[in-house]
Amino acid sequence: MFKRLVSLGLLVFTIVFWVNVPVASAASSDYVQNYKENYPAYLKFDKVIADAFLADYNNSEAQALVARAIWYMENGYMVYGHSKYWDTGYIDCSNFVSVVYKDFGYEITSASKNYNQVGEKVEGVYCRKISGSTKYELVGTENLRPGDIFTYWAEDSDGSGTHIGHVALYVGEVNGVPAIIQTNSDRPTAIGIRTDFRYWYGEHFIEARRVLDDASQVPGKKWTASSPVIPAEYQLSPQKSVVMPEAKFMSYNADNNETDTTAPIENNDGATDASDDASGGENSGTIGNTDETGGSSGEETSGSNEQAPTENNNDSTDGTGGGRSSGTTDQVANESNSTDSSSEENSSASNNITNDSTTTGQTDSSSPEAASDIAGHWAEQSFNQLIQAQYISGYPDGTFRPDTTITRAEFVTILVKTFQLDPATGKVFDDTGSHWASAEIATAQAHSIIEGFSDTSFGPDDPVTREQMVVMILKACQIEPLGQVESNTEFEDSSQISDWANDDVFIANQEKLITGYADGTFKPQAETTRAEAVTVIARVVGQQANS
Repeated sequence: MFKRLVSLGLLVFTIVFWVNVPVASAASSDYVQNYKENYPAYLKFDKVIADAFLADYNNSEAQALVARAIWYMENGYMVYGHSKYWDTGYIDCSNFVSVVYKDFGYEITSASKNYNQVGEKVEGVYCRKISGSTKYELVGTENLRPGDIFTYWAEDSDGSGTHIGHVALYVGEVNGVPAIIQTNSDRPTAIGIRTDFRYWYGEHFIEARRVLDDASQVPGKKWTASSPVIPAEYQLSPQKSVVMPEAKFMSYNADNNETDTTAPIENNDGATDASDDASGGENSGTIGNTDETGGSSGEETSGSNEQAPTENNNDSTDGTGGGRSSGTTDQVANESNSTDSSSEENSSASNNITNDSTTTGQTDSSSPEAASDIAGHWAEQSFNQLIQAQYISGYPDGTFRPDTTITRAEFVTILVKTFQLDPATGKVFDDTGSHWASAEIATAQAHSIIEGFSDTSFGPDDPVTREQMVVMILKACQIEPLGQVESNTEFEDSSQISDWANDDVFIANQEKLITGYADGTFKPQAETTRAEAVTVIARVVGQQANS
């Protein structure tokens, strides 16, 4: 019998609830390390989306159910594995969905292969391959409702066919982007949020299933939830005090149009369908850090890393970032860049940009109108061009922060997306292995776009300097210098350009990718702003489209 937290339904504020925490397993130290390594990514991506969802909470049962899933992500301290959470602290995809639904009195199987019998199919929802691309897109989101269940196929172990190997809960559209919450072994508590359906989550999508009725979507229905489950044994000992859900997430009394103060239901006794353990599905008794999809973590299997960066996805969520590769190690300057409204970036190019989805798991403001901080900015047109092409998507709050400096990891990411570089296994630096942009950095290194400061250091979170930006862009778009430039006198401060960047800056100026500042300088050692980076990239894309 598992333990449950005593209901605090009478309280209308969040309470820090100190529980008699079960003893953690011997392996807890490894899980604690995993928690600490992935927590920054969680804060930058998953929590941002979760907070945005909760900010618009409407007291409906459907949103309360999603809020409970978020509660487990933040307070459940789960570890991925095929066993019963309430007994062992392990969780897998179908067990997670089952636990969340049972908290609201719904008996849902914890065997993923049986989810084709759960609820009813949501018509008009499917994933299709984008024309002229290997990527996928989710179609029919207008038919989806919070609490719907996504199902994904996986191959049978003997290769004879497929079965439902992964399930997830639909959160809803957050900041205009559809999101799901699911088990994810590289999140601090094995639960994470995804907004990207271009790869594995598009290719393997089967259908959406609906359990909740229409009344559950609006606050007119009375509902009551039980208290969250506390496992008999933790694999990951709680790293913070467990926080009980607020009363508004526990019940709703439609008659009084307020939170219900009656005792919550206590329906979840840990029992599962009789068929679960015998199904050979999620509950085979095997525990450990493996995934439903045969070790693919539910992630894409085509060689491209589909993990959400931590802007993670993700401080910025628009994946941008960069280093440079010139045959020498990168030089970093501490001189800050002053953004000059008459700088090289303050001119427009006629950019015919192809539409290639580049969301990185982050929530994005998909329309230019959503980004109030670029309206009237000198780089507004360049931002709008890349937004419409979906090469950038901005921060979760709808801003783009054009005058903020851009990091090397951010710049690399936007280059990989903009130039549609094929995923590749490149060098993993000591400071990029657990970074949200590790896959993009490795891809850029494999394509000879970056080298790093040394064999072990890339400096992903360092600002990218203007000369580094130029070198990386030329390599990404495969523009080669004409040869050694003996005297680069195009700018007043040409003598300050590093030797390894001299040729590249010269040719970038000749190609009119850069023009410098109004005072005749280039400021090679200055930190690049997001507006400057976006404008130069927009020029490159525009020139390529018109060539």
